[in-house]
Amino acid sequence: MNDARELEDLHSAIQMKDLEMVEWSLKTGVNLDQFDENKNTPVLLAIKVNHSDILKRLLHKGADPDFPNQDGTTPLISAVLNRSNEIIHILLESGANPNIKDFDWKSPIEYAVELGDLKIIKSLKQKEIQLDEVDVNGDNLLHKACRFGHADVAIYLLEQGVSHLVLNRNLERPLTLAASMQHAEVVSFLLKYNTDPNSKDIKGNTPLIYSSMKGNLTISKLLLEKGADPNISNNSGETAILYAARSSDADLVRLLLENGAEMEHFQRHPILDACSSGALPVVKVFVEFGADINVRDHLGNSTISEAVSSGNTEVVFFLMTQKVDLDSSDINGNTPMIRAIIKGDKNIVTLFLFSWVNLEKKDSNGYSALTWASASGHKEIESMIRKELEIRKSYAAQIKEGEFREVMETDVLDEEITELFSSLEENPD
Repeated sequence: MNDARELEDLHSAIQMKDLEMVEWSLKTGVNLDQFDENKNTPVLLAIKVNHSDILKRLLHKGADPDFPNQDGTTPLISAVLNRSNEIIHILLESGANPNIKDFDWKSPIEYAVELGDLKIIKSLKQKEIQLDEVDVNGDNLLHKACRFGHADVAIYLLEQGVSHLVLNRNLERPLTLAASMQHAEVVSFLLKYNTDPNSKDIKGNTPLIYSSMKGNLTISKLLLEKGADPNISNNSGETAILYAARSSDADLVRLLLENGAEMEHFQRHPILDACSSGALPVVKVFVEFGADINVRDHLGNSTISEAVSSGNTEVVFFLMTQKVDLDSSDINGNTPMIRAIIKGDKNIVTLFLFSWVNLEKKDSNGYSALTWASASGHKEIESMIRKELEIRKSYAAQIKEGEFREVMETDVLDEEITELFSSLEENPD
């Protein structure tokens, strides 16, 4: 009971930062290597309040500089987490072991690297510290610096000989982590050490695939300049260009294509992803580099049908100017017009009517555009289609199939189409 009271008095003195009261408590001979109800020892508490003089007195009186709390946190780890370089110096001078790990199997230097505190790292390095160990995930210290984006720490570790070639449990090298976490400065420095820009992780992803996945133009440029291959595929058979298309970054897509990225060998062409996301600038880049405007995937989805699904009128209009096949069908027989009707997209339906799409073509269930308009409950669209069918019968001789037609004064779509069409021509992007 007396020991508990003496420890309580000592801890109170430490919390109040009262050095004189601490000295008085130490005269009682209290055990300095025991916990209070909050799992604190006197040394850990002195570190928590960041009082160097009290810490020195405790250590001078025989407190163990390595005695951890019940969670395995040593005084040195606690000092690192508090980012107190002075306290760290005192502990090291008192014989603290910088290589002892906590119950998470992490050492003081690992915490310092994760914090990105180069000053503390250098302080710890003054002792015989192990820089080449890996953690339970196979990460070495350089992996950690790259994961957290601490460029100065990564540079220092490389200069100290920490390997940039180590693979962790996910087969990731430090460069892979730096690229996936979008730390451009770290990537740039690692590449100066001639690390392999085409290294694959457990998923088959390369650093370039990760930078493309994140839409990071800067890192992608760095990697390509150092020989990254844009046509390496991951375990899913996908390459950087596919992810760049999905990121809707036209500049990144252009960069990859200029560096030899191929478009044609996929089950699904990247332009389809650009159309489905409504990324007009990306679609235009693919067309500029010769993409087949009528390409379809294994489900029969075409550029125009994907653009319709995205609801992006500008992409639809652009594809129409490129003479895309407006009457193509997917595996269910759905045409782009039927998709637009099901969505209830009046603007796209209007464009298609203006472009003389085939309104008689039916899906695999035998449903035509008019049937779908009626079944979907889109009364206005249904009315537009019915009147258009009447007009086509009346003016059949005056309309050339497959070409845009002039809007006639008697057309039901006259002013509405003219306004929509003009706005799209004026604002193609």
